[in-house]
Order: sequence, then C-alpha cells, then structure tokens
Amino acid sequence: MNFTPTPSPVPATETPVPVPSATSADAVVEATETPSGPLNVDPAELFGRAETAMNQANYEEAIGWFETLVLADPNYRRAEVQDLRMRAYTTQGRLYLRGQNEDGEDRLAQGVQLITRASEIGQVDQSLLYESDFVARYLAGRAYVEGGAFGPAIDVLTRLCEEDCDWDYQGLSVRDLLSQAGGSAP
Repeated sequence: MNFTPTPSPVPATETPVPVPSATSADAVVEATETPSGPLNVDPAELFGRAETAMNQANYEEAIGWFETLVLADPNYRRAEVQDLRMRAYTTQGRLYLRGQNEDGEDRLAQGVQLITRASEIGQVDQSLLYESDFVARYLAGRAYVEGGAFGPAIDVLTRLCEEDCDWDYQGLSVRDLLSQAGGSAP
C-alpha cells in the first residue's frame, strides 16, 4: 500500500497592515487585509483620526488618514470626506508651494502633487492651480539647469520670467536660474 500524505489545508491568516500614524504610538491602528477583500477597519475611527489631525492643522497626517479611509470604505461620509480631503490637499499643497513647511525642506514637487490630487477630486481655486503650474514649470527649469540642458531651460525660464522674474524659492529666483542657463531677462 503506497500512501503519500497530503498536507491538510490551513486557514489563511490575516496579515496586519499598518495605517498612517502620528508621531505617537497610540495613533497606530491595526488594519487587516484579507486575501478576499479590503481593509477591515472601522471607518468611523479613521474619520475621527483624520478630523482630529485637521483640527490640529496637521494636514500631512490628515491626508494619510483620509487616504486610508477612502481605501477602506470609499462611500463612508463620502461628500464630507471629499470636502475635508480637498481642504487638506490644498492647504498642505499651498504651504509647500510657498516654502512654509516647518521642516524647511524643498517640498515644491510635493506641493504640486497635492494640488494635482485635489484637482482630480474636486474644484480647486484657479489662482492656486496657476501657482501650482508656475511652480511645476520652475521645477522643470531648475532641473534643466542642474542637468546642463540650457536650451530647454532658457525656453522655460524666459516664459516664467515674463510672468514673474523675481519669484524665488529658498533664495533662487527665476532670474537667477535664467542667468545660470546663459539667458537674460526680457
């Protein structure tokens, strides 16, 4: 009698997935992802944490909680979540675009991304969209200069200089970049 033992099936175990956390350990919520579906978390708790972060003007943290909430339950208080997400994206994006983030790091690209996300889920003020577009072009011009691509840099920076030649970020103006590329202000 030839018999080969076959392992018996073992029920799948759930793997904990960390959810965005604040700086303190008590802000961590354990979520579980099952092979068959979405995160199993309490949307009300995620919303509460996001709302608390918004009330404390901690928009980065609020964004993380809202993104997790939308993944866990896209229909939970949908209109209110969308409105609060828009506020968090635009407020934090504006802070980054204007160099007003507390850490002083160069977060211009993140600012542009946040404004872009906001515009994907709702109506963003036209002046903020213009500011984000201006900064995106500034970043492109700066990257061209840093990469030695002076021809494209001059094209981008000349146009920016026509709009606001003295706009600067951390002391580096459009005019400065244009000069570094070998161009001159119009």
